[in-house]
Amino acid sequence: VSVLVPVKDKVSGKTLAVFGMDVNARSWRRAIWMVVAESSMLVVAFVLLIFLFMRIITKNKHLQSEIAERINAEKALSESEHRYRLLYENASIGIYQTTPDGKVLLSNMALLKILGYNSFDELKEKDIEKGEFDPTYSRSEFKRIIEKHGEIHGLESIWKRQDGKLIHIRENAKAVRDSNGAIVYYDGTIEDITD
Repeated sequence: VSVLVPVKDKVSGKTLAVFGMDVNARSWRRAIWMVVAESSMLVVAFVLLIFLFMRIITKNKHLQSEIAERINAEKALSESEHRYRLLYENASIGIYQTTPDGKVLLSNMALLKILGYNSFDELKEKDIEKGEFDPTYSRSEFKRIIEKHGEIHGLESIWKRQDGKLIHIRENAKAVRDSNGAIVYYDGTIEDITD
């Protein structure tokens, strides 16, 4: 396509010069379409980036909310554990956890005091199955009752302290079972009722 543009005098209207230009319409059209296509691609890329950014912001807010919930739950759990620990350590009755085969898993200070032990390490060396605490009551009878009923309430018996002195105790215990129903350990309490 050839384009001729006359340059005229404004007053007289005479043509002073003619400028001409050859334009390849196909290459010009192709150039316009390339610019439009590039611009469209940039707009699409920009929209996708905005969408991705918004998703990241939403996910970030969700994660921040989950983290805050988890922090609050951990704080509540820590406070609950602290309260439980204080209750356990300051209880006036003896608290224990033992296995069916006679191992002492844990005890509080009150139980150590009732039985005359200085530390848990001394107590855990004892084997309940051998009757080292209770010379008059059969461990097998305890296990039979707790296996049948799942718990024992107010069982009174005579136990022997570390120093050999006999004390009267009242015991409560509950069997803790695994998912198959087998007893894993016993949770229990002992109260010294010696007069």
